[in-house]
Amino acid sequence: MIIYKTAETKKDYEDAKVLFLEFADSLNFNLCFQNFQKEIEDLPAMYSEPGGCLLLSCENEKPFGCVAVRKFEDGICEMKRLYIPESHRGRGIGRELAERIISKAKELGYKKMRLDTLETMKEAISLYKTMGFCEITKYRENPIKEVVYMEINL
Repeated sequence: MIIYKTAETKKDYEDAKVLFLEFADSLNFNLCFQNFQKEIEDLPAMYSEPGGCLLLSCENEKPFGCVAVRKFEDGICEMKRLYIPESHRGRGIGRELAERIISKAKELGYKKMRLDTLETMKEAISLYKTMGFCEITKYRENPIKEVVYMEINL
């Protein structure tokens, strides 16, 4: 059975750090331009209330997937690090995590949610579109050219 939980304890954030590193390793480029090292060194500062949240998906009490939200600017948040390992894909877990983080963003008072993803992540783009995300113009600097920027009204 899959359990979804909000990261609250030191262990939760340590588990999330492992997942964030797995996510980064799955990419074909380095996330240093996003200050990734600083991000993973202090996940609670970036992904806890009042402006953020980090969710974990767990099976048999072992975390295997994650998603986070953080403040981007007033009224606008950003979904970050939606990650499900290949061994757990195709079971609707990514959608469930995304739906839960969208609900949390609404609770936190955000009016819009943005995200960026890679053109090669066709399944993720399809998921986001079925959830109501639309492609938008570039909203942040990114040296990677194959990036798709998306937004949804909450």
